Amino acid sequence: MAAPGGPREAPAAPDPQADAPSHPQPDGPADRLAGEVVLAHNRVEVVHGVNLDMLGQRDPEQYGTLTLAELERHISEWAGALGLQTRFFQTNFEGELIEHLHSLRDMADAIVINPGAWAHYAWAISDALQIAALPAVEVHLSDVKAREPWRRVSVIEDLCVASVAGRGAEGYREALELLRRHLAGQ
Repeated sequence: MAAPGGPREAPAAPDPQADAPSHPQPDGPADRLAGEVVLAHNRVEVVHGVNLDMLGQRDPEQYGTLTLAELERHISEWAGALGLQTRFFQTNFEGELIEHLHSLRDMADAIVINPGAWAHYAWAISDALQIAALPAVEVHLSDVKAREPWRRVSVIEDLCVASVAGRGAEGYREALELLRRHLAGQ
């Protein structure tokens, strides 16, 4: 990036074909083409919180055997089949997660969030999700409602379109399907 007043790249010459779209443009959140729903807003940020980088090493009875990288590959495939684009973020630092949620308004259209144990007590993450003001689905690999009493509380649940728990990796597919319907206005 050039400093103010410094050298600037000359603007490109206008392209006469630039105004002629090569494919039909959606005119709203969703447009029907040949019976298919084409989403104008299809960017889904998949946010993984504390300890999810340890998947594959944690208790397989609760969390399954997939590593985070393997889980993200599955999520990418499922999203692609639904016409969704995904980006991934994982951190073990609450402040980083909060800062990331703050940055999402212009980078994503929806959020799949598995905050891990932060879901149960991290009110600052709840506030950041509210500030992001994007439709979100909360996901937990294990059935948190059937575990210890402190895990049955979610401080973000009321901010989310839905919560999916206890379905393992398939819970992410369900979350993507829910968000796709939500983004399409269905």
